[in-house]
Amino acid sequence: MSDFFEKAKKFGSIAVDKTASAAEITKNKAKIASQKSDIKDLERRIGALVYEAHKEAEEGQIQITEEIAGLCQSIDAAQDAIAILQEKIEKAKED
Repeated sequence: MSDFFEKAKKFGSIAVDKTASAAEITKNKAKIASQKSDIKDLERRIGALVYEAHKEAEEGQIQITEEIAGLCQSIDAAQDAIAILQEKIEKAKED
């Protein structure tokens, strides 16, 4: 009978670990979706700024403003965060 309880306890522990891993994967996927949404918003803002710069610039001369450069850096940071989250998802899948 004690063998039965040991197996049940072990099974329960495995189930808890799998549930925790699934929850972590889901949480990280939600964070990735949020980062991707932020990137799309930043890209739209960059596009609008580039268009405005194009309208105001002399023919063929568009200058990248500090604001555009900052938005590009924000995109880079979001892409780095996505890469880290994807690594966490892969690690959780392995566990």
